[in-house]
Amino acid sequence: MSSSSSYFSGTDTPSAGGGVVYFNDNELSKDVVHPLAFTRSDGLVCNDFGVLMSDWPAGEYKLKTVATFNDKINDGMADYAAGDYVVEYNVTVQK
Repeated sequence: MSSSSSYFSGTDTPSAGGGVVYFNDNELSKDVVHPLAFTRSDGLVCNDFGVLMSDWPAGEYKLKTVATFNDKINDGMADYAAGDYVVEYNVTVQK
């Protein structure tokens, strides 16, 4: 595995507190996590955050994303209550 992309829906809205990406429980700095914006074919504008990681040694890794919404939001498809939205990934690298 040479890259990982983490999705934060609506983190650029005024009610969003922001998003954080962790690698093995260490927060990745903003100079490593890069915002990406794109428009889907159905017109929905999406915000994504990408992290390129390479040359991983074989082993087990944990990735975690946390998106925080200070207020209830709607991303154009669904409502999301205020709070933290956490997604955890267990990554195994085999060589």
